[in-house]
Amino acid sequence: MCRYSLSLDKAVEDKLCEMTTRDERSALNDILRVTSSAVRYQMVTDDSTTLYLGLNHTRSSLRALAVEQLANNLSQNLVSQFQQTP
Repeated sequence: MCRYSLSLDKAVEDKLCEMTTRDERSALNDILRVTSSAVRYQMVTDDSTTLYLGLNHTRSSLRALAVEQLANNLSQNLVSQFQQTP
């Protein structure tokens, strides 16, 4: 399970190195904060595991489901934030 967490850390680090502005880094930080707090206890729809565990699961099919659900959560969150903006 550890290798997937290390892969995520590496991907985030690489992305941060590519970003040149404070706004970009802040946006990434916001996305990471929202997703990490939102996934702890949310269940993966097609399995009996949490989204957090699904993202770190050894079965690639379950990780893919978890990533898909996370992407859907992010897009719904961004849409709702956009709709709330005056």
